[in-house]
Amino acid sequence: MAMVHKLTPYVAVKQVLRNHSTVVEFDAHHFKDVASKVKGVKKGLGKEHLKAIKQHVPAPRSEHDRLRDISIIQSESIVTVVFDNTNAPLSTSITDFQHAQGLDYYAAVLAVHDREELQRLLCRQSPDLFT
Repeated sequence: MAMVHKLTPYVAVKQVLRNHSTVVEFDAHHFKDVASKVKGVKKGLGKEHLKAIKQHVPAPRSEHDRLRDISIIQSESIVTVVFDNTNAPLSTSITDFQHAQGLDYYAAVLAVHDREELQRLLCRQSPDLFT
């Protein structure tokens, strides 16, 4: 006789989503720590640079695509393009070290944003969507 698991599909999916949520939260927390460390570096990026990156991340996909295309065409890093597309271009005032910090900060903030969106879309929905 075959054994039937006691969990119903709804409860099983709910448990999987809870586990996924925990992993995503842990991952997002790690990237928040990375972003905080970049913010705290002496002689690192200025507040206006960090603000430009932070404002770019939640921008619509069309804006990301536009700046990515500029980055590819001009053979410049995405951080430089983001800084150049602010009201007062910021890329002329950064050192190579600050540029590297900007890339790290951009990657960390983007990773946090992506994980929070994943969590919002998958982990805070009714499991009925998956069953």
